[in-house]
Amino acid sequence: MSKYISVYRLTIFGILLFFCLSLRKAWALHDRYPDPPIRTCRYGESIGLGSYRMTFSGWEWGDGSLVKEKFPDYILVYPREDGLAEDARVGLICFTVTKTSPGGDILDFTAMGFSSGAWGNQFDLELFYLLNPELNSPFLDLPDGGTQEVILPLILLESQFTEEQWEEIDSREFYVNIQYYPEHIRFLCPCGGRQFGRLCVYRPIQRSDSS
Repeated sequence: MSKYISVYRLTIFGILLFFCLSLRKAWALHDRYPDPPIRTCRYGESIGLGSYRMTFSGWEWGDGSLVKEKFPDYILVYPREDGLAEDARVGLICFTVTKTSPGGDILDFTAMGFSSGAWGNQFDLELFYLLNPELNSPFLDLPDGGTQEVILPLILLESQFTEEQWEEIDSREFYVNIQYYPEHIRFLCPCGGRQFGRLCVYRPIQRSDSS
């Protein structure tokens, strides 16, 4: 009996020791790589990234028809098993990018993503090219003084959220994360129904697949 008690105590001791060592390692990592400060910008504001300046210059928010009207052949959602179409929301985010100083750096849009609470996603590359027909890559390399408008599509599907969350989707806060480290830089999308109504447009983004 005492033998089993000793094994039990050793097992508990081993678990506690492992837990303490894990906490110590996590604390050391956090001390060496602390959480970056968060800078939140809004519509109309600009940020500097290396030799580039990015300005949140255009915004549209609506349901799936926002994309369907621009690109009828683009499949935004597929029918569900019950035959009904899945509900969706779309945000079109326009950034005006300017090369403000000499430098060989390139702006990588694939490193940018969207977030809202525990939800996170990146933009659809096919729709990105439809919205930006003059671009042949998500990596932007501008000449000195050059300017380019780039539209990022934010797509939200009903299946990605609970029923309760979807009922409040038009008042939920969504962010475009531009950079994560050493400073977390993000833009807040102005889609909140609490301020702007269910469907809102700040500046209509006039793009088509023939442009």
